[in-house]
Amino acid sequence: MTNRTKLRCLCTAYLVFALYGCNAFDKLRGFFHPEDATSDKPAEVSVEVEPADGIQIFLDGRQVARFSPHTIDQVSPGEHTLEIRAKGYHTFVLPFKLYSGQNISIPVQLRKATPRAKQTQKAQSSKGHRGTVLRLIVEPKVPIILNGSPQNTSTLLLRAHEGHLTAGSILLHYKLRPDGLYEFVLPGDNGTWARNGKVVDSGSRFTLGGKEIQLYRVGMDDRKQLLVIQSGRQ
Repeated sequence: MTNRTKLRCLCTAYLVFALYGCNAFDKLRGFFHPEDATSDKPAEVSVEVEPADGIQIFLDGRQVARFSPHTIDQVSPGEHTLEIRAKGYHTFVLPFKLYSGQNISIPVQLRKATPRAKQTQKAQSSKGHRGTVLRLIVEPKVPIILNGSPQNTSTLLLRAHEGHLTAGSILLHYKLRPDGLYEFVLPGDNGTWARNGKVVDSGSRFTLGGKEIQLYRVGMDDRKQLLVIQSGRQ
């Protein structure tokens, strides 16, 4: 090997380490041996909640813990939703995205529910609310989860004054208004939303009043989800 060739090899090695840093060997191994590369390595989520007791921690509608701190391991990369409930506190909901092999920590300080909110719920109950029937059409087919409980039917009855409805990548918070109609809120995530054919902002609201609602969401990973809601009072 000539001196010029040796010098060229040394320059190439220097550039590789300058570009890739301390992970150069791992990246080179993945380049020359793609069969050893793991592009979908599970992620890990650590959750620390205040208060630490009397809570319920949900990931994508599935309860994973009743205490804090708690670490959720073997979580697949992609979009997820964290939900935390506790009696006497406002429900906490956070959509987030995980990357391959990522470890993240999420601190949560729950807000206490105000007495006024409790009085509003009692006033609504006194009006004899019997519930609202929802008929859902989802495309593609995904599990439907109502307030953390998986549903085996696409026809649901809403009776709770407040809660969450999940269909695939779509998670909606709902609340019963004083006039007996349910108001839904789109999550403040990074998805692109359309309602009845018009683009709307994350965090926007809509009310069920007997008309069909068509929700369409495209995530940052280009995953598409359609949810059609047909409603009628019980």
